[in-house]
Amino acid sequence: MVYAKSSRKSIVEALRNGRFYASTGVAITDIAVKGLRIHIKTRNAARIVALRDVQQRIAIADKREITVDVPRDAKYVRFECWGRGEEFAWTQPF
Repeated sequence: MVYAKSSRKSIVEALRNGRFYASTGVAITDIAVKGLRIHIKTRNAARIVALRDVQQRIAIADKREITVDVPRDAKYVRFECWGRGEEFAWTQPF
């Protein structure tokens, strides 16, 4: 899924800038970043896991959304969104 307008140029630009996520069925409906706080909202996740640096879990929410305050010493944070069965979505690192 790419966050872009429908033109080829905007899609390529979004891919280059990391404004996309991969999915096998879970839909991320909103990503909001304000300072060091990240909020992820999905349509159909049963669990969302926030991971930092070398796959260290820093937060888990057994619901469709999560808000995480990123530790100041984290190199990056990314999210795994688990749905039913093997449905899964994962974000690019923030």
